[in-house]
Amino acid sequence: MHRHDEWVNDEIKKLCRLLEQRLETPLQKGKWSIKQTVGHMYYWDQYILKEIIPSITNGATIQAFPDHDLFNEKATEKSNRYAAKEMLQTFLKQRRQLLAAYEKYPETIEFTIEHEQGTMTTKALRTKFEEHDLQHIKEMSSFVDNTKGD
Repeated sequence: MHRHDEWVNDEIKKLCRLLEQRLETPLQKGKWSIKQTVGHMYYWDQYILKEIIPSITNGATIQAFPDHDLFNEKATEKSNRYAAKEMLQTFLKQRRQLLAAYEKYPETIEFTIEHEQGTMTTKALRTKFEEHDLQHIKEMSSFVDNTKGD
């Protein structure tokens, strides 16, 4: 497991120790809660696992990413069907599946994703979503740090 993957796993496990109410509280007014943020990450992982990874072959052209706003809206709706800790645990389980799927492919396989510039490798795809993880985990950690007394 890469260091990033261990870090994400550890950070989500820390969040699992919070009360459900805190996991359901918006990070800021008009923003997602921790549960919804992790749900958003979960549904993007699911998309990569089910739509992108099975299509990866050297030189392949893979369908474009879905409309981000619409996809995120649907992900939020779906994540709201889960209890908060259940969403976090479901994310962790699927993330392990995604990481196992990545391991089956050399990092240097080159492919194209429609409407994205240039070719991409499996390593570049991982890096793109690691940056996505980092952004959201920082937001959630900041919320937890700034609301310790709440």
